Amino acid sequence: MRRPILIAGLVILTIGVALVLMPSNMFNFLTEMTGLSVKTYNVTSLMETKVITVPRSNYNVSFVIPQGKVIVGNYTIVTEGRVSVFGFDKEGYNLWSHNKPVTPLFYTKPSENGSFSYRVPRYDTYYLVFVPSSGVDSKVIISVDLVEEKTSPSIIALIIGPGFIALGLIIVLSRISPDIIEPRMQKRKKQQEEVRRIVRVAMSLGIPVQGKTLEQIRNDIREYLEKKEIIK
Repeated sequence: MRRPILIAGLVILTIGVALVLMPSNMFNFLTEMTGLSVKTYNVTSLMETKVITVPRSNYNVSFVIPQGKVIVGNYTIVTEGRVSVFGFDKEGYNLWSHNKPVTPLFYTKPSENGSFSYRVPRYDTYYLVFVPSSGVDSKVIISVDLVEEKTSPSIIALIIGPGFIALGLIIVLSRISPDIIEPRMQKRKKQQEEVRRIVRVAMSLGIPVQGKTLEQIRNDIREYLEKKEIIK
């Protein structure tokens, strides 16, 4: 029974060490796949909430955005009319501004209020184009934010590795310790029994033992027996 438990302890210990030494990108991927991760969001304002005038042609604004971040916006019409929002990268905007065929990255249907979001695939300059559908100037309240989503291991995930190491060590040491300690204890017990036997012999012969080492007591016994001519 001791051997299977020892093997189980070694396996748990190995898993714990592997988790602790695992590269951070692999560990993050593993925790995300197993549901042991948490998501955090860092929001940066690209355009504070304000009122803009969208002329009957269009209104555009551009931002330089790094890869992987999400551009999020909301708008509400103050005056009459409806507005559509089109999103372009730099190349797409150049085509659109020269009246060439192009498909926007995203767009909203004409409405009095709406929202949009788009995850940026690469570092580039991105354009938001507001186009009124009524053919008149419109007052629009708009806000645009940049959201960075981060996935990181949860507290539970972070303690799994050290926890496995601790549990594995406890199991392994509890199985190994008896194999190491018991033989030493048995040897010490035999030594103590031998000391008691020699001391008893010395005392039975009237040989003083106080303050003497075991070897001195042995020599005294030998000398005593030699004098008695028991040992020649």
